[in-house]
Amino acid sequence: MERNGYKKFADTANLIADLNQDLNTDLEVDVLAGEGIEIRRAEEKDRQQLSEFLASKFPSWEKEALAAFQNRPTSLHLAFYRGRLGAFSAYNVNNLNTGWFGPIGTDEVFRGKSAGEIG
Repeated sequence: MERNGYKKFADTANLIADLNQDLNTDLEVDVLAGEGIEIRRAEEKDRQQLSEFLASKFPSWEKEALAAFQNRPTSLHLAFYRGRLGAFSAYNVNNLNTGWFGPIGTDEVFRGKSAGEIG
């Protein structure tokens, strides 16, 4: 493609995961709760806080992530650290019902707390 005048500006990757395994994360969620981290499915009451979080930290993903509220159940999980929203993880919002995961994002100050390891 580059020989035709196109310029490479980024890479993307499609990942494959073996889903034939126990995906229960109750133990991990409980351990994180003991450290002040709550992970749960987003609820309508979270929409405003999430919108503000996305606008300030991940503005290019705001529309796509908020679209998860249209799905039943909501296809969006949130992570809070001591009550403060710090991360989000959506699925099935772009390319509905194809199993696509994302977008996801974690505030820089929230990284390193192991919340992203669940799953």
